[in-house]
Order: sequence, then structure tokens, then C-alpha cells
Amino acid sequence: MNRLNKIILTSVTLLSQFSFASGGWTSGGGELIRDAHNPWFLSNTKSVSYCVQVDEKEFGQSKDFVSKQVHKALEFWKLQLSELSYLNYTGDGAIKLGTQTFTETNCDLATDIKFQFGQLDSEQTVNLGDLSKIVGVTVRTDYDRVNLKAKGFVFLNKNSTLNNAPWTQINGGMVLPVLIHEVGHVFGVQHTEQIQFMADDFPERLVSGELS
Repeated sequence: MNRLNKIILTSVTLLSQFSFASGGWTSGGGELIRDAHNPWFLSNTKSVSYCVQVDEKEFGQSKDFVSKQVHKALEFWKLQLSELSYLNYTGDGAIKLGTQTFTETNCDLATDIKFQFGQLDSEQTVNLGDLSKIVGVTVRTDYDRVNLKAKGFVFLNKNSTLNNAPWTQINGGMVLPVLIHEVGHVFGVQHTEQIQFMADDFPERLVSGELS
């Protein structure tokens, strides 16, 4: 197991004996709303649906481009987690992560994850508050305690809201690392300084040019 996988293993937190929080909005990092440390999907969930919504004018990239970046981010984490054969969290069972088939679909009420680029609905806007402080955010909106399965959205802010219009720089090269950071929260990986792209302030430092 490589060093990255060891760090991921220690940073993924499962609440013991399935004492998962239910209902309410929770952010992946825990800073904006409330803590949400558990992964959204465990091995009992075989398939996950996701959709992509993008305001191409406000975000500065096409739907085809961002859809490809979402796919790459999901595959990145599935590959990393495939080396973690199990997480023995209580001593009497094993939970596998990143085993699901992720399928892009049209957005509807049944969609598990909505990836939203430069656009939010009215409820999301109200709940997130001051959008000028957000580069990207992962929010779990629902949790099914019976099936241990979540729903939510990943949002990357408008190009014009952020300094330096980051999403159109270097041929859109900043989109994928920020998505990798946010999708990590879907799989239960929390902020940690031991992994640069999972540091609390990684998205902000990246788009500001501090990491270039």
C-alpha cells in the first residue's frame, strides 16, 4: 500500500456502529454547515447516478469538457480506494469503498449526485450563503439510514465570482484538481494537510495562483 493510500485510510472516518446522521444539509469538509465524515456510498450500493449541469457562459467551459473532468475525478478515487481492500471499523465487519458503477444520467429527483458548474437553484443559494467565499463545495442533502446511501451535490463557483477567472486558465486545467478535492469528500476523505490536494485551503490556494 503506497503512502497516499495509507493517508486516505487514516482520514476516512466511519461513525461506529452505523450511527450516521440523517436529514439536513452537511458539507464534505464540515466548515460551512455541519460535519459529515461518513462516505456517501458503501459497498451495499452497487450503482450511483450522477448528472452534470453547467452554465457554460458563467463557468467558461462546455458541458462536454466538465463531464470528462467529473469522470476523471471519480475514476481517480476509485483507483486509489481499490488498493484499500477493506476498512475494518468495528472489528466485526468490513466495508469496501469506491466499488460502485457511476453512471451519468439526466438530472431529476432520483439522481444521487448533481455536479453543478456555475449554477445553483434558489434553495442551494440560500443555504450556501455568501458565494464569494466558495471555490467549490460538496454538500450532502439527504441520507437514507436504512440503505446507508446519500444524495447531494458538488458545486464549483462561477468564473467571474473568483479572482483570475480560474476555470478558463491553462485550458481549464484547474477544474480537475478542484473536482478531485471535492469528490474526495463524497468518498469520506476529510481535509488533511498530509495530502496537498485534500488540504482545507487547497482550492482557494490553487485558483489564487499560490500553488503554481
